[in-house]
Amino acid sequence: MYQNLQESPTINDIWSVPYSNLRLNSATNEKCINAFPKGIPEDAFVVYTSSQDNKGIVVLGYYVTDDLDMTHSAYFHTLRELTLQYEGHDPTLDIRNTECVHISEWVFDDSLRNELYLQRIFSIIASSFAKKTNKYYIWCDSTHDELLFYSLNKDEYFGYSAAIFYFSRFFMNEK
Repeated sequence: MYQNLQESPTINDIWSVPYSNLRLNSATNEKCINAFPKGIPEDAFVVYTSSQDNKGIVVLGYYVTDDLDMTHSAYFHTLRELTLQYEGHDPTLDIRNTECVHISEWVFDDSLRNELYLQRIFSIIASSFAKKTNKYYIWCDSTHDELLFYSLNKDEYFGYSAAIFYFSRFFMNEK
């Protein structure tokens, strides 16, 4: 979901670091708490940019990932039914046997509703899991009541780029 976390931030670069690491620095942790007074999940990745005055970071949001497979999506039944109808097989077992990266929660500053910024964020997400496995799905439930997913395979030449563009375009229209 998008929120107004910062007032017209200048975005120089985009970084994503586990909150558990950022919170070790008291000044950085204070900036995170100021952006999210209700707290940030311990397993979140904080999205930020370097501050203009070289005084730390400007917090632009966070996201949380886990390894829940797509069969747990509220909208999986639609994917299952369409796959049965058009391809003649049930994808459930294949999906359960493939590693999944589930974006379970996300909050971004309104300033990140920009295709280039979103491409950078999804590039970070896709590349951080590419080293761990050969094939996996990145997925999340959309704020428009649909399942967003992309299958990634290390051997596909344009796979990562296609996934990055897919998610950045969809997230431009998220609520």
